[in-house]
Amino acid sequence: MTIKVIIPYVGDAFPPYFPLFLKSAEYADFIDFLFVTDLELPPEHPSNVRKVHCSSDELVSRAKGKLGINLDLTYPYKLCDLKPAYGHLFEDLLTDTDWWGIGDIDLVLGDFHSLKAEGIFDQFDIISFRQHWLSGSLAFFRNNEVNRILYQASPDWKKVFEQARYVGFDEAARLPNKRDNIYDNLRNGESLQDLNTTCHSFSEVVFFHEHGQRLYFQNRIKEFIAEDELIHFKDGHVLAKRGTAAPASFLHYHWVTEKRSYKFSYPDWETIPNEFWVSHYGFHRNHENVASEIADRKQKARAPKAHELVTKRLLGGLKRRLWK
Repeated sequence: MTIKVIIPYVGDAFPPYFPLFLKSAEYADFIDFLFVTDLELPPEHPSNVRKVHCSSDELVSRAKGKLGINLDLTYPYKLCDLKPAYGHLFEDLLTDTDWWGIGDIDLVLGDFHSLKAEGIFDQFDIISFRQHWLSGSLAFFRNNEVNRILYQASPDWKKVFEQARYVGFDEAARLPNKRDNIYDNLRNGESLQDLNTTCHSFSEVVFFHEHGQRLYFQNRIKEFIAEDELIHFKDGHVLAKRGTAAPASFLHYHWVTEKRSYKFSYPDWETIPNEFWVSHYGFHRNHENVASEIADRKQKARAPKAHELVTKRLLGGLKRRLWK
């Protein structure tokens, strides 16, 4: 069985956390990760991580030729909307593979060999690690004609692809009021079909269109770390431990929540170790130092707030004096 995960990347440089992804990718050695980019991969990278040279201009030309769209990459994050079309857009890279996948790089991968052992790749045609929507951070598709053009079952696909801003087509789209979180609605049991989303998303296509593909949609991603919780990465395994409960295993940790917090920091390790821990405050090399490092980072996290408060008070006093 062969799997290729296609990851186009447009930018000046890979993010500082990229080595963490690469370290975890080496354990998923039966999956090839193809980076479609004009950036050079780090000199030390796993053999299953490869580069396909493609500039942003070439990517726009490819989208025009294969999908017939005018792709606007003013905001490179827009590429996420196109993820369901990667099987079509990069069809020439997939001629010798059984599965293709989509993915992000703000994550560490877990034990995907267990997925093989469970027979998931034998039993299903679309594999998602979220139950109520397609997991844009990582998902797999059997490489067949139905899956390659399934995105076209949405009446909105072309309109969405030609918009400059990301609208969430790859997952569950957006609600008209930007303050409303569609994922909360779905977790609370509401049907995607009943929600007034801004576009007909790919998840709607997968769930509510007859296409004959067997679906595996299970919650196997970790996307939030509580204050009293630790994630333990060791030799290609991702375990979450909280309190006295038994550790829970996940197929990947996606720091989509933590990266929005100023409290969360990335390591400056010269070499990524085979074992590390992740807390609400960032990455830790040694387990015995986690508690003291968290306490130190908590103290530093409070410092900006105190500084901002003093600044506001000083400015307030200055304004009062000026107006007298």
